[in-house]
Amino acid sequence: PTIPLSPVMVGHRLDKQKAVLVLRPNEFLFHAYACVSLLHPAVACCKLKEKAKEPAMLAIYRFDDKTGQLNQQSRISPGVWINVVDPTPAERQQLQDKAKLSEAFLLYGLDPDEGARYEYDEDNDSHLFIFDMPIVTRDARKKVVYETAPLAIIITNTAVITINGEPIPLLSLFAEGKVSNFDPRRQNRSVLQFLYQISISYLTYLRDLNKAREANENKLQRSLRNEELYGLMGIQRSLVYFMMSLRTDRNVLE
Repeated sequence: PTIPLSPVMVGHRLDKQKAVLVLRPNEFLFHAYACVSLLHPAVACCKLKEKAKEPAMLAIYRFDDKTGQLNQQSRISPGVWINVVDPTPAERQQLQDKAKLSEAFLLYGLDPDEGARYEYDEDNDSHLFIFDMPIVTRDARKKVVYETAPLAIIITNTAVITINGEPIPLLSLFAEGKVSNFDPRRQNRSVLQFLYQISISYLTYLRDLNKAREANENKLQRSLRNEELYGLMGIQRSLVYFMMSLRTDRNVLE
């Protein structure tokens, strides 16, 4: 079913800084409750940490057949996974020379406003997947905020590469060997595993949003305060981000 959220959903990309909510409190309660109730997860998944351990800017992993585990190494070689976080100029050049990564794909991956899409580079025979994923941040009042951010996944003849300007807690599941049968030598399968874990993370955060919605509704039944109303507005804003990102992610998959 289609549920109208608010006029801020107009457009391919949502400007998070200019989003304006215009629903009255009673209308908002209906929309927030309906959206979360329909999307409430029916599967259990692990709770993601809000902050990841600070990784290396250029972390290289290779699957070891003897141990059946993913091991970190210092050099780029065929069949590795490279997790890139805000690389230095020297590391950017290394990616272009050793991993055969085009400069354009590298810049796309570091752009925080890049939209979800797929692109193929004939010159380098490489594939770019940009997928919107949910993230948790905190606002100026230290309140938890749920938003979305793009993650670039690139396949070259040498490696599977993930690029982002900030550390991503979700990728630590792969680095720590918590995702079974993850072998970057199987490039297509590795991309699907990344996309699957991103999809699962939406369910995790929707469950958290539903709990927050129930807590705010219970407080509103006892007293009508601005804090609870602002909380519900924040839930709706997060749902708008999620709905827009899920639509563009679906286009990538199709």
